[in-house]
Amino acid sequence: MQRRRFKQVLSFQERLLKFAQDSREQAKALPPGKEKDQLLVKARQADTAAHIDDWLHLPAFSHQLRNGARVAAFAAHVLALRS
Repeated sequence: MQRRRFKQVLSFQERLLKFAQDSREQAKALPPGKEKDQLLVKARQADTAAHIDDWLHLPAFSHQLRNGARVAAFAAHVLALRS
């Protein structure tokens, strides 16, 4: 059985930023509460992921992209700093 494949129209970073924007718009329509807070947390997480993706594609990090363990450690470090 073959997998269904399709080409993404938007880049990973564009999809993350669109998700964050959509989540914030949905949160605006909700009254204060748990659901609104969860949407805002997901929006912040998507923003953080977009920033990490941006940093990882800088020329200074291009050599680290080949080493998955170093990239994962760097991403965990950045997330810890942003929390």
